Amino acid sequence: MKERNSGVDLAKAVAIFLVVLFHVLSVGESVPHAGPGFYLGTYLQAFSSCCVNLFGLTSGYLGVTGHPTFRKWMKLWLQVFVVNALMTGVCHFVFGAPITGIDISHAVLPVTSAAYWYFTAYTGLYCLMPLLNRGIQALDRRQAFASCAGIFAVMSLSASIGARDVYGIISGYSVLWLISLYVFGAVIRLHVLRLPRMRWCILVALMLPVLTLAQEVVLVKCPGLAARLQGRALAGHYISPVVLFVALALFCALLQFRPESGRVRKITAYFSSTAFGIYLFHDQSTFHYGVWGGKFRDWAEYGGNHPLAWCAAVIGIAIVTYLTCSLLERGRQLVMGRISK
Repeated sequence: MKERNSGVDLAKAVAIFLVVLFHVLSVGESVPHAGPGFYLGTYLQAFSSCCVNLFGLTSGYLGVTGHPTFRKWMKLWLQVFVVNALMTGVCHFVFGAPITGIDISHAVLPVTSAAYWYFTAYTGLYCLMPLLNRGIQALDRRQAFASCAGIFAVMSLSASIGARDVYGIISGYSVLWLISLYVFGAVIRLHVLRLPRMRWCILVALMLPVLTLAQEVVLVKCPGLAARLQGRALAGHYISPVVLFVALALFCALLQFRPESGRVRKITAYFSSTAFGIYLFHDQSTFHYGVWGGKFRDWAEYGGNHPLAWCAAVIGIAIVTYLTCSLLERGRQLVMGRISK
């Protein structure tokens, strides 16, 4: 049996936790608008926004030596279908959320309805994986790094400062951006012979979001400038260079996680195996917008002058949500496992 890479397992688990935290802050509208809490909340949101990029990097790191098949994709599709349908029912019967025709179409046709944007974009990426893998494996080290530099210049740098979305990247919510992340992760696996020291990677990952915070402060203080920029920025969204480099630094740090304890490896493997399910359960559209949307707005007002208590509460909500969805996903795995026997 192939030995698991605990570093990649941890990267997947951390990425999905950051997804949950990011949604508590953004969808839950919990970021304070003033006071000390504004700075702490904006920093947390800036740091957690690397979540999608981090998860995409793990896909490339693992996928470049893998063998995608239709059967594997159908297993993912079935997981998405079951969780989506289950959560639609839970939101209606438990939380009283109305079920519309759109909700039903999302439950029955999760890919074409883009019920989960990441899975829809990943499906496009999945179809191209055999071609991408052959191409990346055929590159020498110099060609691989040159390709990454070109992708960064076009898909991240120029797309962040351009007036129009000429490449259809949609701020990172697209198959093109997932392909870019896949290539970065694959090249790290095949061509990066020695990773930077873990402590420097962690330091970079923690310091770069300060640039996003500074940008937000300037835009709040200068609304005229914000209007002229029309959303163009080097920080603050998935494709921005700052967010990308936070994800790359964090990924390189987590790859070096090599626990000696078997128990720690098992715990890491468990959260890695439930990571995608955690995303599906908590990000189901009816729950995401109908139940969770604006749920923590009152905390934003409180957090303005009580940043530490607010921070503890927000992270606590993210942890509880993460663990609850992990247990739900584990239950789904056990039930589906018994049914398939």
